[in-house]
Formats: sequence, structure tokens, C-alpha cells
Amino acid sequence: MPSAFTDPQALTTSAYADPTNLAARAAIYAYQSPRIDLVGEVVQRVRDIDLPILDVGCGPGRFANALRDAIPARPVVACDLSAGMVAVAGPPAVVATAAALPFRDQAFAGSLALHMLYHLESPDAALAELARVTAGPVLISTNAVGHRREMHEVHAAAAADVGLRWVDPDGFASRFSLDEAETAARRHFRHVERTDLTGSAAVPEAAPVVAFIASTASWYGDPATYGPVLDRVAARVDEIIARDGAFRFRTHVGFLACR
Repeated sequence: MPSAFTDPQALTTSAYADPTNLAARAAIYAYQSPRIDLVGEVVQRVRDIDLPILDVGCGPGRFANALRDAIPARPVVACDLSAGMVAVAGPPAVVATAAALPFRDQAFAGSLALHMLYHLESPDAALAELARVTAGPVLISTNAVGHRREMHEVHAAAAADVGLRWVDPDGFASRFSLDEAETAARRHFRHVERTDLTGSAAVPEAAPVVAFIASTASWYGDPATYGPVLDRVAARVDEIIARDGAFRFRTHVGFLACR
């Protein structure tokens, strides 16, 4: 049975009904050093493709719209399981699951699957579909094991303070990690080129950390009753900032360029 992290109903009605939760998570990277411009990375990597591109799991369309702006004549099709996200991403767009893409074989010159494959029960099914509908490169991004580990640790400790306990110190960030994604991609593509991007973040106040963790509450429990956990997150982060001057965590994400 899928968890809230992979259940389509939970994802489209709670976690990703609209861009609010994603925006809270993206905001934490304002404190990252060096700053990693994921949108710029993607635009650069597909700069030579002037034929249709598919953005699977498009979310609110950050990548799709940047690509549209870069080459206005190039069609970029936004695709997401969430109708709310597709509405924000704007046309051309379609609501669909990555595991069953409603497109003909080799319909696109390039495709994107950026920080979304870990939400599928079977990422392999989505990789097979991406390989089927794409004549050119497929660009995948995901997290490495250890990405934001310090944030997951403070979250787990805060939950334990109120009687909730988890085993995985990386939380859901460890699902379909960069290493796993690379291994899986090699089952579906002849050539896979990996790029690792590492950094760290120093957050000077508790509020952005609390907002980030609040945005993930539906994966761990009932967001409506998660207040006590968030209160303990705030208290623990405040203690760390008072001691160390900032709340620090490491970041490690990566791209797989597949053909």
C-alpha cells in the first residue's frame, strides 16, 4: 500500500493541490551557499533543443516557463498529476501520471523529470515511459542520501519530543536517491551522465525551517494536528541558532542526463 509520499490521492489533494507547499520548501534554499540555480542549469542543458520538450511532474511550471521564455517558439508541454499544478503551469499542459504518459512514441525532442520520480511507487515505470516518448535527452534530478539530513534529524527529534518516532534519519529524502536513480536509469538508457551539486545552508532564524517542515506534514501525520511537532522544531532550532549562530544543513542533489 502506498504511503502518503507516493499515494496519488494524497499527493494531489494535500501535498501538491497547489504550489503553497513547494514554495515553502524552495524558500529555504535562499540560505544555500554556493547558490545552485537549478532552473538555470536546466535551461542551459537543453539550450540546443528547439523542438518540443516535455516537463513531467512540472509542478507550478518554474522549469517549463523558463524554457518557454528562453525560446518562445519552442513548444514546452507541462505534465503533472495535480490539476492544480497544471493550471498554474499554464498551457500547453496535461494532467497525467508519469507511469502512463498519453503521448505517442518519440513525441518529444527532450524530456524533464525533475525531483519527482521519488513520488512514484514504481519509478522504473516512469523511466520506461520517458524513454518511450523521448527521441533525445531525458534530464532527471533527485536528492542524494544525506541531503538535508540535519533538517530531518531535528524534525525526528521534535517528533520524538511529543511521542512520535521514526527510524529513517533522512526521512523521505532518501527514497529513490541519486545512486538508485542512476542505477535505474542505466536499465532504460544507453548513456547516463551524472552531475553532483553539493553545498550547505545557514539559516539565521527558525521560521524558514518550521515552514519547510510544516509543508511536509501530510507525509508524516495529520497536518491539522501537527502543531506540537512544529512548536518543538522551533524550540530546537532556536537552541541551535543560539549556540552556533545559525541552523546549518548540507545539500546534495544531482542531474542525470540520459539518452
